[in-house]
Amino acid sequence: MFDQQGIQTRQRHHRRPPGGDRPRRLRSRLEAEFGVDAGSGGRIRGHPQSQRRRRGPGRPTRPPLAGGCDRRQLALQPRPPAGQGGRKLEPNPGRGRWRRRLGRRADAGREQGDNRGQMADRPPEPPQPLRGVLFDLDGTLVDSEPLHLESALRVLAAHGVRPDPGGFADYTGWAELPFWAELRRRFGLAEEPSELAEQRTAAYLELLHGRSIEPLPGVTELLDLLAARGVPVAIASSSPRAQIDASLRAAGLAERFPIRVSGHDDVAAGKPAPDVYLAAAAAVGAPPAACLALEDSLTGGAAARAAGVFTVLIPGPHLKRPPAGVADRVLASIPELVSLLAGR
Repeated sequence: MFDQQGIQTRQRHHRRPPGGDRPRRLRSRLEAEFGVDAGSGGRIRGHPQSQRRRRGPGRPTRPPLAGGCDRRQLALQPRPPAGQGGRKLEPNPGRGRWRRRLGRRADAGREQGDNRGQMADRPPEPPQPLRGVLFDLDGTLVDSEPLHLESALRVLAAHGVRPDPGGFADYTGWAELPFWAELRRRFGLAEEPSELAEQRTAAYLELLHGRSIEPLPGVTELLDLLAARGVPVAIASSSPRAQIDASLRAAGLAERFPIRVSGHDDVAAGKPAPDVYLAAAAAVGAPPAACLALEDSLTGGAAARAAGVFTVLIPGPHLKRPPAGVADRVLASIPELVSLLAGR
């Protein structure tokens, strides 16, 4: 036992001077008693493993294993399978705490990753608030496509051309002038596309005269829902205005759609150009991104997306498998759209 003064004296005696070496007599004592060359980094003279450093002072050595087994030999032995013996590790409170924290973080990361995956797979939702719904007409609100096909075949028959009706499915949704320009080139017609378009309008009105057509299933329910929410609606069709007006009257929807935009009469370019949808969005007083477009053809879907309108495609009979990316949502029917907007 030392008193406080003796401890301080001993500390001063063994204190290493700044920038100097150990005391000489301590070095001599190491060399004399332990055979240590103090000037060679603490190596033992003549020892077979003199190249290895001895453990530093104050660093305890591991106790020998029972039976004189070497630790390196023990490490090379195969471990027993889990649950079939072996040394049982005691829990370490400190390390266990960090393991629990890391485990919770890993679980949270996996859950967050799963949520991100679910969000990535979730289809896009219509804009909120919805400030306008823009409707294609033929094949979307009313089943008038057969009448349009019949009117086109009548015009071609008047010019001595009788094509296969099955070859006209790809023209669904085309504007009048591009449609007749293509048929003029295909069949070698002499008339201008504008003249052929007028002849078709006359044939369509004749076919529709005195006839009523039914709105497609779910149209009335959808219009009632939008009216109850105060969402304005508009027609955005490729057809001439005379055909639009006649179709709406025959379906009993004329009063439902006071706003009508014709891709033939009201804008510079018809579908697939975005002009008709840009004009319809402006007519309802809403930016295109706040509107929803309802289409049945690839041509119309391309026009709506080019205008920046949220596009819902309900494929018609002519479109069995729409390609990916043609619309924001592809639905099977208008009642499905009603359920989507109603939040059911």
